[in-house]
Amino acid sequence: MERLLFFARRCVKAMLVILFVIAINFALIRAAPGDPATVLAGRRPARSTPAL
Repeated sequence: MERLLFFARRCVKAMLVILFVIAINFALIRAAPGDPATVLAGRRPARSTPAL
């Protein structure tokens, strides 16, 4: 029974850490100047692929 409680606590803590990391990433991306898609993609244009 103790192992089950230990495992449940660890799972809850892991989920809280994951949610915290997601929230921090979201806040950092939104705080970046400009469009988040442009910031993540970079300044170089994408290579065009020929249509087949």
